Amino acid sequence: MSATLRLHRKLYTASALRVATEAFSELATIAMEHEKEHYSLTFSAIAPDVQDVLVREFANYALAETIESRR
Repeated sequence: MSATLRLHRKLYTASALRVATEAFSELATIAMEHEKEHYSLTFSAIAPDVQDVLVREFANYALAETIESRR
């Protein structure tokens, strides 16, 4: 299974996405591309026991990292 997530650059920082990618690296292979207004993340080789929640949890984690980095 694979999934794609697009996150707006005004809401998420690249550094927070890198931290989240590292934190989730044991659960999936994650590739990030920079688009004009978004980051596009592709998740593949997702661990079967987290397939249903991984993308949402990743977005939440990355948002929390973004908030922390802006304090």
